Amino acid sequence: MVKKVESHYEVDHDFIEMLAGFGLDELALPFETASKEMMGKYATNKYDPSEMNPFGILKAVKKNGIRAAAGFLIGFRDETWDSIVRTKDYCENSYYQYTIRVKNRDKFISKLNDLGINTGVQWPVSLHQQPAVKSNIVLPKAEKIQSEIVSIPCYPYLKEDELNYVIENINKII
Repeated sequence: MVKKVESHYEVDHDFIEMLAGFGLDELALPFETASKEMMGKYATNKYDPSEMNPFGILKAVKKNGIRAAAGFLIGFRDETWDSIVRTKDYCENSYYQYTIRVKNRDKFISKLNDLGINTGVQWPVSLHQQPAVKSNIVLPKAEKIQSEIVSIPCYPYLKEDELNYVIENINKII
């Protein structure tokens, strides 16, 4: 998406046009945070938001008819408040996910699936139970909440009639 020209990066318009020419119409970009420090600590550190002109990339991608999305993360354990605010100001909501809490999640999911409504359980175990954390701590409230959350359809291209169908059926089930 960018090319190095002397000591700086520029948007590679030719490359983006070539991708569009090959039929690419949707792309997920690696813009995880606006903080160079957090990218260096928790990501590959291949993307530098201060040098690589993410808004120029987005403009070029959109100009070529390619839809673009990115997943932003905030709240790293050692991230400063200024860094969180900078990332928040850097992005817009992509309506990637909408998570609700319901009693009897499995029954709820089954009823929605019967109606053709897809759901997701993004976090099958609580944070303290993740293998990377390696904790033996027991947090019953967190585990209860985790067992009740489910993500329902939410994305930028969800049509209004589809959204209404989801809402109406969830209201009937709850």
